[in-house]
Amino acid sequence: MRTVSRRGLLVGGLGLLAAAGCQDSATPTSAPPVTTDPAVLAQSGEPVTVVRALSYARGKDVRMVIYRPENAGTAALPVCLAMHGQGEDADAFAGMGITGALTEMVRAGGKPFALVALDGGTSSWTKAGADDPGRMLREEIPAWLTRQGLATTVFGSLGIGTGAYGALNYVTQPGVAVTALLDPTLFDDFAGARAGGGVATDEAWKAADPFRQLDQISQVAVGIWSGEPDATASRLAGAVKAEKVDIGSGAGGFRQRKLPEVLTFLGSQGIRIAGGY
Repeated sequence: MRTVSRRGLLVGGLGLLAAAGCQDSATPTSAPPVTTDPAVLAQSGEPVTVVRALSYARGKDVRMVIYRPENAGTAALPVCLAMHGQGEDADAFAGMGITGALTEMVRAGGKPFALVALDGGTSSWTKAGADDPGRMLREEIPAWLTRQGLATTVFGSLGIGTGAYGALNYVTQPGVAVTALLDPTLFDDFAGARAGGGVATDEAWKAADPFRQLDQISQVAVGIWSGEPDATASRLAGAVKAEKVDIGSGAGGFRQRKLPEVLTFLGSQGIRIAGGY
């Protein structure tokens, strides 16, 4: 079995670049993605694709990891974007057993969709100097998804940890019908966001603070799952009239235990609100 470094990758589909007209970054291969990082699934036939894209919004190459249900194919598969938390990267979802959970959801009668995760940096998906992951999501993702044969319009967002800020801020994009927060880390002020979430400026904090965007967030279906009692998460759930709230039901293995429920919520709300995605 071949292995590559943590930053290495094998591409299961076409490579991509953000700039139009650029050459593909790799050739197709039938081999599954292989990595020395245990967070990325490496079993034969695993439905995971890892590609690298040049982001002008961030001034760097960015990894995009596409998780699919087994045997779902790739043709215009609907997309839910997934945002990791502080100290994590796109591999965090592999460690949660995402492909198995997606597959079981489909076997139970759910409509298949792809979960697309990106490396979002260390500022809780907020702008830090010239690095603007929010702009990357808004302006560059559609073309990247098209190059991978996926649906261009994203129907939902999922945030874990401080990725909640990326997920909540993304709901203003056309076509987004649902957002889910799983084990979110939410702050009450800029001081907390800077210390715990790497938010660089008060301006960036104000732009990301969901309590300043309640009207927009309330326009989509919201689900919030938190293993520990969390006053801020509870306050947000009430303010946006979240359709699903599970707060304080136990922290041990919480993400893995609740992931199937979260995926079912995302898929069912996407069908109901977005007209079948």
